[in-house]
Amino acid sequence: MLTHYPEFYKNAIPKNGGPRVPDKIKEPTAFAEKVKNSLQATLKSENATAITYTNEDKELMIWYNYHFLGRGKPATHIEVLSSMSDEQLNDKIPDIFKKIFKEITLILNIES
Repeated sequence: MLTHYPEFYKNAIPKNGGPRVPDKIKEPTAFAEKVKNSLQATLKSENATAITYTNEDKELMIWYNYHFLGRGKPATHIEVLSSMSDEQLNDKIPDIFKKIFKEITLILNIES
């Protein structure tokens, strides 16, 4: 969900809250260290390299760490989803949800 709606998750922070994210251009070393630490916290390993993740995914781990390891998944998802219109949600809905909804519809049609 974070990769499909990053701006909504980044905006779902308490006033004056959120992670301190060093400027990627002005503070490249501090930014890289923040990404590395967030990656290790998210993947729960100091040896994690996340080679299967894109650079964008790795940078989003700063936000994953803040929202889901620091605050809680259900509360964060509810807060973000309730701030979105149906159109905004449907615009970038992950494919897995489309598959799930299709299967649910098939099951309900069979059973009714």
